[in-house]
Amino acid sequence: MGLFSNNKKLCPICGAPTPRLLATKVEDIPLCKDCAGKIDMQDGLDSSMTLDAFKKYIACYDENQPLREKFHETYRHSFGLFSGVIVLDEDDRLLRVKSFDGAFAFQPSEIRGFRITEDGRTLMESQNGDLLLHNTDTPQRARDMAPQITQYLMQKRDYEHFEQMERLRGRNDDESRLPPAPSFDLPAPVQRFNLDLTLDHPYWHDCHWKVNAPDFNRTEPDIAEYIQDYRNGVEEMHKLALRLIRFMNPGAKERPAQPAKSAAQAAPAAPAVNAVEELPKYKALLDAGVITEEEFAAKKRQLLGILSTHDSRVTQPSMAAFSSSTLLVVSQVKSASLRPK
Repeated sequence: MGLFSNNKKLCPICGAPTPRLLATKVEDIPLCKDCAGKIDMQDGLDSSMTLDAFKKYIACYDENQPLREKFHETYRHSFGLFSGVIVLDEDDRLLRVKSFDGAFAFQPSEIRGFRITEDGRTLMESQNGDLLLHNTDTPQRARDMAPQITQYLMQKRDYEHFEQMERLRGRNDDESRLPPAPSFDLPAPVQRFNLDLTLDHPYWHDCHWKVNAPDFNRTEPDIAEYIQDYRNGVEEMHKLALRLIRFMNPGAKERPAQPAKSAAQAAPAAPAVNAVEELPKYKALLDAGVITEEEFAAKKRQLLGILSTHDSRVTQPSMAAFSSSTLLVVSQVKSASLRPK
């Protein structure tokens, strides 16, 4: 022990020997391992502390000892490797923002509130003892990507067809004849979820965690699949939010941030479509091989106001993706087709 401890430099808090190497210091005075192990505070606070301020911190930490000893974990939410955790003792209504047993145990009165966001937009937050739920347009923004996804899938289909033709011709060994394979690199509508927790505590003011949001399948992007993954991610954050709000207030309720709009109110009025002008555009797509006979027939019936139940089941890439604004995208795909000349 004498090799690693310095009996000449004693801890200013408890008087124990301090480490010879890599000692934690306050005002350039080394601390013993036990006192250094009690440091659990907001990042950066300890670096500017005076020795007197640190002694006050140790007193606060020691006062928290009975709560730490009573803490019995009933719930843990991990934000990923090296990304932090939230640990709850729901029976005794205690919370930790670190995973180790020596971390501060906070009581509900020490939690001011929390907010869960997606790329800065609020999804859920505590307010007046309840959980406030905000609307999100992320599923719709994913659906709005249908033209780009359709474009990529058609490029991919053309490339695979061209590659197959080259194999049949015995040219597949010459990779220089093949154009670059298409790739889908558009960002998903949401990149990450964040949780911000604010505290009323002398040594913890706020905590922040983040977790990556779901992404598209980069080989076969599918809007319905992405939306389901996104909703699963939101549901995980919702479960955490419910635990937190009930920790803060066992009688908490969920309520919307604003009155929900009906579908008729929320949906913008569809612009009038001139079937005489639109039909030739879709006929050109049919002749070019971009859409099938079935898709053309379904669109024709839709434009003429005789859409059948069968037509409404057309899925991605569906005729809904071939709106007037999408025709430009499709024409660009046709001109940039990877079919061999």
